[in-house]
Amino acid sequence: MNLKEVKNYSMTNKSQAIKKNCRDCNGSPKEVTLCPTILCEFWPHRFGYSIRSKQFRQRMALAKKNYLEEYKEVAKLVRETLLEQPSTPKNTQIRMFFEEDFED
Repeated sequence: MNLKEVKNYSMTNKSQAIKKNCRDCNGSPKEVTLCPTILCEFWPHRFGYSIRSKQFRQRMALAKKNYLEEYKEVAKLVRETLLEQPSTPKNTQIRMFFEEDFED
């Protein structure tokens, strides 16, 4: 599945399709939350809502609290991946979200 295929869905069905795709790929809600594959076109929307939403921030804050070591590993992978990528609006949003985790 890719974003072109999902664009034909209604908004509710888009969210459900992306969530299902991510769940199938990762296996569990925890693994979807801590997914390190940020170059995937679904990554910012893997919970069924945008990276800019309050729900996204709450879910990631809960993951950081409950799975700190795994969260730190994901933050490290995000940093390494973003350093190799050109600056894009999506990458900027992801970087801003993890900014405090990037501090040395």
